Amino acid sequence: MSSRAFPSMFALALGLGAMPLAAQTIARPLPDPAITDFVNLSRVDDLALQPDGSTLLAGDFTAIGGEARNGFARLHPDGTLDPAWNPQIAYSKDTDGDERYLAIAGEGAEVYVSGPFDSVDRRPLRGPARLTGRDGTQLDPRWLGATECAQAAHRPHREGRFLYVPSRCEDGGLSRIDLSAGTVVDRWAVGLRTVSAITGDGNGNLFVIAEPLQGGSRHNRLYRITGSGQIDADWNPPVAPDPGSNLASDSVSVFTIVAGRVQRLSAAGRGEPMAGWHYANVIEEERVLLFDRGHLLVGSGSAKDRGLVQLDGSTGQLQASYAAPAGAEVRALLRYADGSIGVGGRFTEFAGISGLGFVRLGAPGARNWQVDAETPAKIWGIVAQRDGGVIVYGQFARANGLTRRNVLRVRPDGRLDRFWRADTNGRVFGAATDSAGNVYLGGQFNQVNETATAGVAKLTRGGTVVAGWSLSPAVSTTTSSLFVDGMDRLYVDVRRYSSATGIQDGAWSVSSGVGALSVGQIDDRLYVGGPYVNSLPAYNAITSHDVAGNGAAAWQLSPLEASAVPRYLFVRGVGSSIVVGGLFTAPRMGLMKVLPGTGSAQVDNAWDAQANGFVLGLAAGAGGDLFVSGTYTSIGGASRASLAKLTSSGAAAADWIAELAPTPVADIGRGLALNGRGRVYVADPAVPNGFAAYPERADDLIFADMLE
Repeated sequence: MSSRAFPSMFALALGLGAMPLAAQTIARPLPDPAITDFVNLSRVDDLALQPDGSTLLAGDFTAIGGEARNGFARLHPDGTLDPAWNPQIAYSKDTDGDERYLAIAGEGAEVYVSGPFDSVDRRPLRGPARLTGRDGTQLDPRWLGATECAQAAHRPHREGRFLYVPSRCEDGGLSRIDLSAGTVVDRWAVGLRTVSAITGDGNGNLFVIAEPLQGGSRHNRLYRITGSGQIDADWNPPVAPDPGSNLASDSVSVFTIVAGRVQRLSAAGRGEPMAGWHYANVIEEERVLLFDRGHLLVGSGSAKDRGLVQLDGSTGQLQASYAAPAGAEVRALLRYADGSIGVGGRFTEFAGISGLGFVRLGAPGARNWQVDAETPAKIWGIVAQRDGGVIVYGQFARANGLTRRNVLRVRPDGRLDRFWRADTNGRVFGAATDSAGNVYLGGQFNQVNETATAGVAKLTRGGTVVAGWSLSPAVSTTTSSLFVDGMDRLYVDVRRYSSATGIQDGAWSVSSGVGALSVGQIDDRLYVGGPYVNSLPAYNAITSHDVAGNGAAAWQLSPLEASAVPRYLFVRGVGSSIVVGGLFTAPRMGLMKVLPGTGSAQVDNAWDAQANGFVLGLAAGAGGDLFVSGTYTSIGGASRASLAKLTSSGAAAADWIAELAPTPVADIGRGLALNGRGRVYVADPAVPNGFAAYPERADDLIFADMLE
């Protein structure tokens, strides 16, 4: 993982010497939560080996070990990142898939890439491209003609002097592209639709998995294309490959996966199963195949124990197996000259090696590799603890190079708590703490550390799962909202449980007619936000309820012209008002103040923070001040980007400016919390390293000391 150093305090002091006092009091990021490289694991879709021993990676990552990349990267033969190889490729936002693939020309240094591109090397291009030039990152201009119809985002196949790419022309088939000229020579197997896998037998014949011929025989989705480009009508195996399976060939046979186990079919005749092949599947959800030097490698699409096995290519006898954690996904395999294996996919570790998305499993006596293919963390929220620490939750894999899956704790001094660890095997959408410091998690998981716990879990203040505690009755869906009130009662969506026993309070119920996606409590009122249940069109609403659970809504506010997945944030306003933030456009955009009362909710028309974007993080400070993060570029009558402090009147605070780069609505997550010790914690793709701390006051003595 990379490290990022902050400027020395001495250098800062010199730089501030000539600045006016007003400029010195503008709030800037504190240089210390020390949570750099706060990242999520990524996905590696394809691997390729260059003649000099360098490894190419393609996937959805935005960084390799903290170094920015755009879905493609090259590793030197020793496993280190090549800093000079970083092709400029822009991706389409309107595609059927986001996979990114590679094909290597073999003897030359050219690299062929395929995927949902908008441009390559800053030149418009949809379809495959050849990279060339001194550093191997420039687009070969001859390949601008290789874009006949839009090309599907599936792995291309090189056979001889041609590159075969699944075509998205109306009549389907494969585009056959001349490697040297970069032009589409013709299309093979016209009529085959949605080609999802291709392999060749080395003799000019191709085998594909595809949807059936238009008006023709199904062929069980397996087809043989002869060296003249014709579909072999006689080759019709009696089996159908599993969805997501790919193909491999050893020139005399074809391997695919049928009903969860590898089958070996004759490459000739009618494609009948080969005699002498006996393989009993031993891994979960076999998907990826690679035949190399007499061995067949089989990778798992969703591992539970073994994520990869090596078989004898003639008999199917198991030769070696490699362990992988539950959920590990193998998407690409590569065999090196020394016999070691490159594994790409979606995982945080493989065969005992810690790495995000890619590892190289060394041959006997060789060194293993670890490479971290990363994307920015998706943080859904932050919860403050009584000691000034905060719990950060969402979807991520690491912080500061340490494994932290979807939830972590930041100490009161702003540093990652290395001793608090509660890894989940799925996303965390909510968190809360009680008076004893216990932590409650809710989300899309069924395991915390090594303990099974579905949907909701209770942890001690040290991060240990409380044994034997579970909700009764158990939740049956993903938990989207969770909090604890002042009497240590636990609310899961709009149900209430005893935090001590986990037993539901059967006498308490709230029926709002709203599908709860956001729930909050202020004083003795419960606020529920989400879409109307069984409503067409699907309007959205916020309702207010007596926390005693009497059932009837005190007031209702709708429709809000919210997003398809509405989320709302509720904080106390001045007096008995509440401030609501979220993804909505009316009656205010992103932020509004609601007056107390019953019946129809009354929006305070005199209070208008004038946000020109959505609000994704909201917290109330002393004296009615608000801290707001989101997608805006102006708020409260002033130019502010993504993060602002508002006074009780809704105006932007003039002495508190922490300008960030505005970001689009990528994910509904992000969060903001006050830790009770004068710090504002913000989790947002626009902040430094995705997570940063700011002082609540521009004249904060702690903040001033750090600059002096």
